[in-house]
Amino acid sequence: MELHTNTRGSLTLHPSFHRREWLRGGGFSLMMLVLGTFLAGYGAYLARDLLEVSRIWKEGRESPVEAQYGGRVTTHNFVLKDYALDVTFIVEETGEPQQFKAKFHRFFTGPDDGEAMTVRHMPHDPVQAVTSWQHDGLRHGWVWTFIVWLIAGGALVGAVATLATLPSSRAPSIAWYARGS
Repeated sequence: MELHTNTRGSLTLHPSFHRREWLRGGGFSLMMLVLGTFLAGYGAYLARDLLEVSRIWKEGRESPVEAQYGGRVTTHNFVLKDYALDVTFIVEETGEPQQFKAKFHRFFTGPDDGEAMTVRHMPHDPVQAVTSWQHDGLRHGWVWTFIVWLIAGGALVGAVATLATLPSSRAPSIAWYARGS
């Protein structure tokens, strides 16, 4: 840290010190703002998807027969199960099979391959469908959404706090110590 006396005779930090600190702090803040904004948007996307699952489950009709499914279930360190399933069910009104893709996740627990699955779909648009596994995992989805929003909030607060702590052009505490010696 370099100190110098300005034209008014007061002790200040050298301007290059301020530029370095502002570049570092500003770069960090910009990165945190981008991260926080991205995560807030991702959380909103997750919330919209969860609300859509709730709406279809509430307003939809249940398929008369058990759904058939295939795909993959990936477990991450015994904590998170990701489901990417191709689901086929029978539409009651037409008797025709209908297919859709179901992607969702669960924490710690969740159905395993071979367990029964039912489907509810919108009567006017059978492509809008959800599985019983998706509906049962709504709580897991809301927990994940809350965690994402919490991290987003932390990133945004961290960005603002970093900008607030960047040095000003004067440092009275350093000047006070320099005069006292």
